[in-house]
Amino acid sequence: MLPEAGTNDRDIESVNAWLRAEDWYPPDLQDVVWFGDDGVGNYFGWRPSLALAVLWNPEDGDEPWRVGQVRDLWDFVVAGYKSEP
Repeated sequence: MLPEAGTNDRDIESVNAWLRAEDWYPPDLQDVVWFGDDGVGNYFGWRPSLALAVLWNPEDGDEPWRVGQVRDLWDFVVAGYKSEP
């Protein structure tokens, strides 16, 4: 998880500003607050309108990979991106 601010380019404030400034950033994700990543290119965010977390990769366009509780998304990552049957 990222610190709130103050680390130049690796904090919540900077990452959100950078993503939103990119021309490829999807308008459908403007309400998401990105707060961390998994270390391999997927971002963790919070979508206030749904009161849910999202896991998203920029290569996936405007659709988050997964949506759910923060703990569930983290468990998914820790399990090697495998869902329980």
